[in-house]
Amino acid sequence: SVGAFDAVNTDIAAFDKAIALSPDVYVKIETTADLLTAKRNRRVGVIYSFEDAGMLEGKPENVDHFSALGVRVMQLGYNGVSPFASGVMAPQPSAGLTDLGREAIARMNACGVTLDLSHADERSSLEATGASTRPVTITHAGCYSTYAHPRNKSDAVLRAVAESGGVVGLYGLSYISAGPEQQSLDDYMA
Repeated sequence: SVGAFDAVNTDIAAFDKAIALSPDVYVKIETTADLLTAKRNRRVGVIYSFEDAGMLEGKPENVDHFSALGVRVMQLGYNGVSPFASGVMAPQPSAGLTDLGREAIARMNACGVTLDLSHADERSSLEATGASTRPVTITHAGCYSTYAHPRNKSDAVLRAVAESGGVVGLYGLSYISAGPEQQSLDDYMA
């Protein structure tokens, strides 16, 4: 999206300043050592993460730029189609992972940025997992076999993430199960 690169740079600078103003409360997490420091010193660790790819403005080299600013988790897009991949709400059949997406993943792998597939569709998720040389993650989703919703992931995608050495986080959204009642522990266990 137009102006997203500049806007996100401004946002990162503001977060950096806020963290620097409260070092007794916050630690910016850029390395595993930072996690250990935050825990040891009882600080709140802040990991910079992108849920969209608009700030990359279709340029894989911007992965390097934002990695240098401390962003450690990135997605290839939100729910729709991006220059990198197709999202869970994209028209089907999916275009899947693009050549730019493969280049972005290679740059993420080289920079130590974790690829998050939370909003990628089935084909894009499987292709991205196959293209990554490092573990990938799904930071927030549900299981499609438990509740058939576009934001929930198939067993094949969940298996591929696990086989990459990655992890999956379950979200606290209403479509983890059929609802409309509040989700229970049994819904999460399913």
